[in-house]
Amino acid sequence: MAVYTELTPTDLKEIADIFNLPEITSVQNFAGGQENSNYHLQAGGQDFVLTLCENKTAKEAQILIDTLRHLEIHDFNTTRIIPASDGVMQARLHGKPLLLKSYLSGQVIDPLPFETMFPLGRAIARLHQVPAPDFLPNQLAYGRETFGPMQQNFGGPHPFLDWLKRLEEYLKKHLSGDLPRALIHADIFADNVILTPGYGPVIMDFEEATNYYRVFDLGMAIVGTCYPEGRADLRAKSELLRGYRSVVMLTEAEETSLHAATIYAAAAMASWRFWQFNVVQPGAGKQAHYEALQKIAQGLLAEEQAG
Repeated sequence: MAVYTELTPTDLKEIADIFNLPEITSVQNFAGGQENSNYHLQAGGQDFVLTLCENKTAKEAQILIDTLRHLEIHDFNTTRIIPASDGVMQARLHGKPLLLKSYLSGQVIDPLPFETMFPLGRAIARLHQVPAPDFLPNQLAYGRETFGPMQQNFGGPHPFLDWLKRLEEYLKKHLSGDLPRALIHADIFADNVILTPGYGPVIMDFEEATNYYRVFDLGMAIVGTCYPEGRADLRAKSELLRGYRSVVMLTEAEETSLHAATIYAAAAMASWRFWQFNVVQPGAGKQAHYEALQKIAQGLLAEEQAG
């Protein structure tokens, strides 16, 4: 969760007024992420998370708010949106969407401890049991639908884009379009999971929530939590899937597609990183950041060809 906007004393007073908070006595920046400025606030002896949406439109921010409210209504354990003093859920600061959320006390640990993998699998399965609301998109912001346009819009040839084109041919053969869909998180990496006392792993940051293939969500969770330093932890993967299957049984088609879905997930996230750091933020010094995920996808493809 990156910080692009530094809050001034005037900003803090305005925020306190917007959300009817006592005086804000402490503000700390959260590091990491790419889309928002995030802060840990303390006011009146309580803790909050404040998010200033740097790159979201008001409509996109509203989808996130509605998703979190939907999850709360269906008793799924994650962060909660706190309304402003006038009852609205989305406020504005410096012309940007401003959200206040509950603070979850716990730790973010990467890689996740082995004993958390089974309950994390169960949490993902419970998420997939929440009815997908109509307002969610049904295509990923960085899914295979974007691979072709990315090639057209990049402005020139690139080996990674050629690789994506070849991968799309693989996905056409190995992923059917009628796999079960659900409300998915789409970005379950270790840094989007907080280990809370008493509740275990809690999935956070539903920025990319989509009505999409639930096996894709599992594949992304495998990539995001079972590859410490790029090396597969097969015990962690097995435990994650065991936890999921203890709540939701995958269909035969999903079991068959899981390997391809994991390849797809790694490639999709690699494509996001490629675009983000070669086009959107080329000055961030992370032009090769996508290569780690591409390597995971290539390794899984090699396993399939060898097996």
